[in-house]
Amino acid sequence: MKLYKLSLANIFLILIFLATHATASIQNDYDQYGAEHNPTGNPIGGGDGYSDMIDPASADFYVTDKTQLIDALNSATSGDVVYVADNAEIDLSVDYNVAIPGGVTLASGRGYNGSNGAKLYSGYVGTYPLFRAGGSHVRITGLRFVGPDRRKIPDGCDPKEEACTYFEPNSLGIDSSYPYLEVDNCELSGWSYAAIILREGSNNSFIHHNYIHNNRRIGLGYGVTLEKSDALMEANIFDHGRHAIAGSGHTGTSYEARYNIFRNNFYQYPVDMHGGGDRKGEDLHPDRINVAGDWIKIHHNSFYTLEVTDQVDGYQGIHISGIPNHKCAIFNNWFINAKQSTVISQRIHTYTGTDYSNFDKTKYSYTTKTNNLTNLDVFQNKYGDSVWGDNNSVAQDRKKAADFTGDGILDIITFNSDGTFDVEVGTRLGFQPKARWGSNGADIYSRYKLGDFNGDGKTDVISFESNYRFYVWISSGSSFYSARYWGQNGGDIGSNRYKIGDFNGDGKDDVISLEGNARFYVWRSYGSGFYSARYWGQNGGDIGPDRYKIGDLNGDGRDDLISFEGNARFYAWRSYGSGFYNASYWGQNGGDIGPNRYKLGYNNGDNILDVMACESNRRVYRWMGAIGGGLSNPVQWLHW
Repeated sequence: MKLYKLSLANIFLILIFLATHATASIQNDYDQYGAEHNPTGNPIGGGDGYSDMIDPASADFYVTDKTQLIDALNSATSGDVVYVADNAEIDLSVDYNVAIPGGVTLASGRGYNGSNGAKLYSGYVGTYPLFRAGGSHVRITGLRFVGPDRRKIPDGCDPKEEACTYFEPNSLGIDSSYPYLEVDNCELSGWSYAAIILREGSNNSFIHHNYIHNNRRIGLGYGVTLEKSDALMEANIFDHGRHAIAGSGHTGTSYEARYNIFRNNFYQYPVDMHGGGDRKGEDLHPDRINVAGDWIKIHHNSFYTLEVTDQVDGYQGIHISGIPNHKCAIFNNWFINAKQSTVISQRIHTYTGTDYSNFDKTKYSYTTKTNNLTNLDVFQNKYGDSVWGDNNSVAQDRKKAADFTGDGILDIITFNSDGTFDVEVGTRLGFQPKARWGSNGADIYSRYKLGDFNGDGKTDVISFESNYRFYVWISSGSSFYSARYWGQNGGDIGSNRYKIGDFNGDGKDDVISLEGNARFYVWRSYGSGFYSARYWGQNGGDIGPDRYKIGDLNGDGRDDLISFEGNARFYAWRSYGSGFYNASYWGQNGGDIGPNRYKLGYNNGDNILDVMACESNRRVYRWMGAIGGGLSNPVQWLHW
């Protein structure tokens, strides 16, 4: 039943929503590792707590069965919303390959009042695809897409044979060759080829807050795969597959993956870019054999992937099967495996054939390496479960990622050994070449921290010098102004005892020191300097700076301080703008697991910080923050 068209005003609001949500808030991500701190405003994987839903009462079409669904999509035009009843289960085993017209939203209510969302499914193994974008700016949200085949090996096929990949027809969930596809808050499972394929022409796609699992066919089994297209994959949960995210390797293929959780049931590396002979139909001349796409950004993801018996080359995280035309940047991720050499690898190809458009396997070979990587920039990652919540920058890395231009895209800064600073400005698909942005008089790279100290939305640099002084380099958006003296302490306490946060909620970052006498002092920014240090509170004894974390614990816009004590209790010092209230008991664990197994993050959509712990028993527990203060009892959130 058609209700009414969206007004121009509503369309304008939707465009504003897409613009503001295409990029998560990443201002202070430089000292965060993994996905769980999650600045996106919605729970990773979507579902319960997801807020960006379509109200069924505002839909242009409300459908409950297959006939209504197909009729509505045949009638819908750009700006229309087709809403599938939350309890609907629609079998498309015969009527698959359904087109969603350009500009149309197909929606249901996954996560609303406990709903799983409408189930759209097929039992036919050759469903290819179930749905396809029929134009640009298609949005698919809040639905379940259930495919016919969760098997890795088709019945009756010898698993040692390559023919198993196409032993039976393959199935595909969503297919697009058009730009600006958005798929959010959906569950996609049981698609032997891929849950989502983005073909040439499908640029600027946004795949976010989905649960994508059990897409498993040997040789295929993709969550999201790209061919000469580009996309942002954000805050998804991936599990049970071969590759969660993969690119074909062809020139014109790029992607960014951030705030995703890769669980442990992958039988090959979850993040991949093909290269070499995988680039079917492209020139394989020896000068081109190693091409592996254009740009790749992989950051702030959590890899719970463990070693398994069917692992190609034995690597469990990220594999780039060649050399990107430009760059692959891998930073601020967390891997359960304790060594980089077990989770990041690159393949280098050799081809001695003469017919470069027809791949001859007998004339092809490759080697795999885990160091001295080419066009791979790997920095500021954490390895091992004991550092899951460690917010200290990796000391040996001279690089950090933050938004120095204020455009919402991460840039990369390098603190060089000669005291100079270089910045690679981030773009939607990659990075500009390094440019000199500033310098100090000496190499003190371990004493730098980042923050927005004048509140203009651009990240600045601060140094905590051994002469007790603080100097700040303010970003202009294209370089740093010369260093200015902003304040000082009474002695050198080491840079690890300083933390950055906006403690009075004025939009400008301040500095807090966690002193050896257990006192806390705050230098508040006034935009061009710090006010003199003020005493803000204290603990009963010195527990070391690593046991403290910074965050807005009660949602009032001011950063607070929380401690993870040796007695397994959590205490909070809440800011009132010019000091901290006395410490309040905030929650506790069953024993002391050390400070680096705790993390703060937003993971149920209420914008109140939760506490998470990565325990040695292979479980992640979550204490949910309450609006009035304090934490809920812990519940198991993840396991591996």
